[in-house]
Amino acid sequence: MCDKCDAQLLETLLHTPSEGYYLLSGHLDRLLLSGYALGFTLPAPEKIAARLHAEAAAWPPGGASRVRLLAARDGSLRVERYALAGVLSHPAAVMAPPTSDDRTTARAAYDAARERAAVGGEIFDVLMHNELGQVTETSITNVGLEAAGGGGVLREEAITVADLREALGAGRRLCCFNSVRGALAVTLEEAGGRVGG
Repeated sequence: MCDKCDAQLLETLLHTPSEGYYLLSGHLDRLLLSGYALGFTLPAPEKIAARLHAEAAAWPPGGASRVRLLAARDGSLRVERYALAGVLSHPAAVMAPPTSDDRTTARAAYDAARERAAVGGEIFDVLMHNELGQVTETSITNVGLEAAGGGGVLREEAITVADLREALGAGRRLCCFNSVRGALAVTLEEAGGRVGG
């Protein structure tokens, strides 16, 4: 199975009129690494950045935007801009039900997980995990767990679904984050109900 073969690479960025693109160099680095890994022929990062800046210069004045940068296998680029919707004012729930190292438009697994979990209303996202039970991300964000004894987010160690249950039962906090939304406090919902506080 290769649902990545015809897929485009995808980076989603935050753009504000006053600050420009948030974490642009990191997004470009990830795009280029994924492109290299998947055999894409991509323009130099300076050319991609110039394209993004040219697009933003043509937009009408306004607030923050969610920007999707799509890169095809042949290196052609498409930039899509969307108004940034509001953020929840309280912890949202994520549903725990394989994922990829590379961000692409191949979304079938994510969309299927969102459908199975009936995402909507109070359920805002779905935790994705691999066959070992290691949490990899959510369907639209990344996931972080408050580190025991500190205020940091574990980003370099594998967190399993069992680890989440145990940590949440002990009162630790869970968040979802990305460069567009920032960090959002979340709760974990499973078929049997909410896990932890």
